[in-house]
Amino acid sequence: MAGMNAIYGITLGLIAVAAWENFADLDDTVSREAAALSALYQDARIIPNPVGDSLRGALREYTRYTIEEAWPQQRKGILPIGGTARLTVFQNILLRFDPISKNQEIMIAEIYRQFNHLIEIRRIRLQGTDTGLPASVWFVIFFGAMLNIVITWFFVTDKFRVHLLMTALFAGLLGSLFFLVAAMDNPFRGQFGVGPEAFEIVYDNMKR
Repeated sequence: MAGMNAIYGITLGLIAVAAWENFADLDDTVSREAAALSALYQDARIIPNPVGDSLRGALREYTRYTIEEAWPQQRKGILPIGGTARLTVFQNILLRFDPISKNQEIMIAEIYRQFNHLIEIRRIRLQGTDTGLPASVWFVIFFGAMLNIVITWFFVTDKFRVHLLMTALFAGLLGSLFFLVAAMDNPFRGQFGVGPEAFEIVYDNMKR
């Protein structure tokens, strides 16, 4: 019993650590995307109007879409695609702007660099929409748990109630670990998934 518990505990622990690292990485990706979006918005303030207003308006629309439309789709495991069109609007506006000074040329180059950086981070976030443990791993988790619970009935106790309590406590521990892995398995799904709070902060600053 101790040997099986040790083997299964190590396996389940490694799976939980991997799920947590994936959850933390995607949470960090969301924060970095929001930071890149905020930096791009600040850079667009230097572009003279009306082009500057159009650029900032396109970024506000992209941020609003990400919070109100894209995130609910991500929570359902659906890949949101509307953000591409909104970023294309920003890019087309930027392409039509002709810098008239060396300073504007430098700033346009910086905006393009920041825009490409935003695109890269966004792609990483979208790839995490359907991230999760494969079915084979979940089979090992549940099958191993079942075996460990069955093994407890080979452990002899003087009182049946003590044996039943031991098995219930062991099953409760396994259940809590299952919940932990399941909550972090799909980082964008469910009540405990990664939320759009970082984008909401940026959007509030954009409206000021």
